[in-house]
Amino acid sequence: MVNNNINKNFILIAFFFTLIFLLASCKTEINTQIERPAILDVRNSATVSVMHFKGTSEMAKILDDGTYDIQLYRNIDSSLTSNALKVDDEQRITTALTESLMNYFEKTGRFSVIPARIVTQAEKDGEKPPADLIITGGLTYFGTSFQQEQKQTTDKKGNNVKRTTFYWRDITLLVMYSVFDTKTNTLLDNREVKYTVSSEKTRERAFVPEASDMAIDKVKELAKSIVKDFMPYTEDITFLLLFHKDTEMKTATTNAQLGKIDIAIEQFKKIYTNKGYFEAGYNRAKLFQVQGDLTNAYLLMAEVYDKFKDERAEKALKVIEEEISSKKKLQSQQIH
Repeated sequence: MVNNNINKNFILIAFFFTLIFLLASCKTEINTQIERPAILDVRNSATVSVMHFKGTSEMAKILDDGTYDIQLYRNIDSSLTSNALKVDDEQRITTALTESLMNYFEKTGRFSVIPARIVTQAEKDGEKPPADLIITGGLTYFGTSFQQEQKQTTDKKGNNVKRTTFYWRDITLLVMYSVFDTKTNTLLDNREVKYTVSSEKTRERAFVPEASDMAIDKVKELAKSIVKDFMPYTEDITFLLLFHKDTEMKTATTNAQLGKIDIAIEQFKKIYTNKGYFEAGYNRAKLFQVQGDLTNAYLLMAEVYDKFKDERAEKALKVIEEEISSKKKLQSQQIH
């Protein structure tokens, strides 16, 4: 009995140390957040106008006559005919998209929203539009179909019991939009986004949602994503530290995991100076990057690469270069 207990204890201790070894041999993750610049460079813009989005018939005419380019906003109030079969649904969708865009821009606190009618009037009067940015576009396709199918249920013996009819709706929606900078007479963005959506299947025809309601949910999501492109954003980033079996390296890595970045940086510095480990120099450079000190991160990683010619350091250098470029862009947007 005593021998069995000893064996069990030995197995548990061996398992414990094996687990510690496996965990220690894994790359260490350090999580942080980095502020990114806005996707669209609108640093000198303070005002925006959202022109009412068009329906499919109006967009078809605009696209056919070639005016959908950087001057599309000029056609906003033109009296073009719409498809009578879909005009009500499309009007609801385009109104929802236009109003959602205006609301999201107002919520940023970064832009003042100029009414579309003022921009239109200025254009008619031959004057410069009073908005720095103009957002415009419309539906390039809107299709919907009502679907149904019958499903047959059986009892345990395999006999037919009953047939149940299920109903649902499919929609396909394409939205084109443009962002025009009136100060530089430049088209900043021009995209077409496609949505294909099916409602949940239901036994009651009355519970199938209207096509316009399904589309409105999507264009509200689109409005939010469009406005995000105008604003800096925060991204979650995970940095990986390299493992080394040296006890001092493990201690420095543990401090980094605990958030004691400054202490870990000094410990890795000492190890790199005294023992010359590649991993120590690499990890120290990475921790500079975690702190946002990209200058020291780049200088040290370049030194490490020149010394060891390790492709891991080469890849890390390219990432740091991208971070430096991103940070400069963010700073330029904040200055203006």
